[in-house]
Amino acid sequence: MNLKTLSRPVVGAALALSSLALPLAFAETPKAAPPAPPAAPAKSTPKVAPPPAPQPPPVAQLEQPRIDLVFVLDTTGSMGDEISYLKSEFQAIADTLSSRYPQVSIRYGLVVYRDEQDAYVTRAYDFVSDANTFRSYLQQQSANGGWDYPEAMERGLHDGVGLSWRPGNTARLLFLVADAPTHTQNHDAFLGEAQRARTGGIKIYPVAASGVAEAAEFQMRQAAWLTRGRYLFLTNDSGVGGPHAEPHIPCYQVQLLKHVLLHAIGSELEGRRLPASGSELIRTVGSPSQDGACTLQDGSVTYY
Repeated sequence: MNLKTLSRPVVGAALALSSLALPLAFAETPKAAPPAPPAAPAKSTPKVAPPPAPQPPPVAQLEQPRIDLVFVLDTTGSMGDEISYLKSEFQAIADTLSSRYPQVSIRYGLVVYRDEQDAYVTRAYDFVSDANTFRSYLQQQSANGGWDYPEAMERGLHDGVGLSWRPGNTARLLFLVADAPTHTQNHDAFLGEAQRARTGGIKIYPVAASGVAEAAEFQMRQAAWLTRGRYLFLTNDSGVGGPHAEPHIPCYQVQLLKHVLLHAIGSELEGRRLPASGSELIRTVGSPSQDGACTLQDGSVTYY
């Protein structure tokens, strides 16, 4: 708005005096009228600059979505088929993720473990963004050792949780691929590592391989529950490894492992449970729905 200078007008009053005509002898010289006081200077309202127009708030720069993926892999002698499967399928999984989520920064990390008396207990490979580099880490692995049933799973989980995960707007997933539990005396240590993962915002997705029995299933499901992950498992439909025990859950859907992994990762990135498409389903057990609900025989509903 332009403000115009306002001037206050000064009104001057003229006073006319009339004098009586008297004889000159007695004529008095009339007193001069007192001078009029000086007119006050005209006041002008000072110009006031208009306030600056409000500026729109700065547009927040969206942070690039990120995901850190770690595979903690049992590499004892019974895991040969599972290791070979990951070696052959990893590139296809990485390519699908890159094409489906091109805006997402993806990093891969690897921890392999055996047991105390083996050639090594753990080996850790920190995060890399290049899928080919990660694949080379996988190609170096082989199955050996593990001369008894329990393994050092708590040690592998410890190293996996200890990798250099990114903070902030990052989805953090750890796939624990194993077929055996910890030694009995190390169960509490395993739960402690799962709790540490939970504190760090890392979700554990166990992948139960062939040979998993009740003790291993119990531990792996505990880790998934503590960290809000999901318990995944191989079945005899996969053709990977030896015979697989059916899990102790009333509902589930069977898919190829690569599809299960892609759905788990995609669900974390999209913030919703991604349903399996009809072409990906091999078979269904119980009465599961696509949102994870499971209707039991008594009509109650639980979630798988």
